[in-house]
Amino acid sequence: MRKEYNEILGIMEKCLAVPKDSTTIYWCKKHKIPLFDNECKCCREEKGENGHVSEENSKNLIEYIGTDVRPVFPEEQLLLAIITDEDDPYKYTKQSVWYNGYCYLCDGEKVKITLIPLIHCH
Repeated sequence: MRKEYNEILGIMEKCLAVPKDSTTIYWCKKHKIPLFDNECKCCREEKGENGHVSEENSKNLIEYIGTDVRPVFPEEQLLLAIITDEDDPYKYTKQSVWYNGYCYLCDGEKVKITLIPLIHCH
């Protein structure tokens, strides 16, 4: 049980806040970034031809991707390109790459790899 300091009473007391069990994460297809909300604030701030925000368009660019995503750093991006036998080993360093527990998200596209063929190479 977490305790917080009550400045008025000058005592530590139990925190009654309930922690969030899980997080829902979405993907903005236009800006190629993960989001905690089901709308992209960057898309909403961009004005359409008529000078107004297009809420419908910003909603169409958002999709659910999971409850946990982690950034993939350059070293792992190079390794991913080698494992997936890409012609350009720097392909993924030019993209927004995230890992969500079962596959990589490269600019929003799922890239799955299996280790079985790699293990049998030896």
